[in-house]
Amino acid sequence: MKQLVVVLFALLSGALSSNVKPEIYGVSNIEPYIMEDLINSTIEGIRADIPEPLLIDNLTITIPEEITFLTGTADLSNFELTGLKGFQVPYLNLAAIGMILNFTFVLPSLNLNTDYWGDLLVADLIPLYGDGKANIHIVDAVIEGSAQAELSDGLGVKNLRIQLTVGSATFDIHGALDDEDFSAILSEVLNDVVASFIDNHQDVISDLISPIVEELINAILQSTAATTTVAQP
Repeated sequence: MKQLVVVLFALLSGALSSNVKPEIYGVSNIEPYIMEDLINSTIEGIRADIPEPLLIDNLTITIPEEITFLTGTADLSNFELTGLKGFQVPYLNLAAIGMILNFTFVLPSLNLNTDYWGDLLVADLIPLYGDGKANIHIVDAVIEGSAQAELSDGLGVKNLRIQLTVGSATFDIHGALDDEDFSAILSEVLNDVVASFIDNHQDVISDLISPIVEELINAILQSTAATTTVAQP
């Protein structure tokens, strides 16, 4: 999971340290009121380094306790994700007052293919198990966030908060309950409810993801600072 988050939020750390030209890179609103001397590498450079596809051999997912109606675990293997290179940055604003960074990343089209094994329980009553293949197509994933920029000990961020929305998600699940008819029904249900589920559980999702992302962004920024000479005013 951390490998995927590193890739997505390397985009943010790259934006913090880049001299992006909006008319060239499609960034419609970049207003770095301060720290312009720190904005010294390009978002396009980050894009070039993103693996396409992103491959992860194995990934274990444990359902958080905050999601009370679903318990259990799932294992993913041969995980393949495409579409990260198509990211857009429609908004990036660093305000002088309070040094608050606000940003929006858009991923117009993501395709996820994986093998899975799952042993879940819905509403403490209905078993949901199986193994097979899952294919998911996500349209217009939007990551909005804010953080406070830190300069006291190098460039960093704190108090990061993130919200995730998706325009739509289309599922093609095989192997659920070892029954293809049920798998087709499950796919249709997920098509209808996943986007609204994400919208309705923003606090849980943000609480889970934000601390991990903040730690990773700071690690990336520190690594960049160690290898980049920043011009002093």
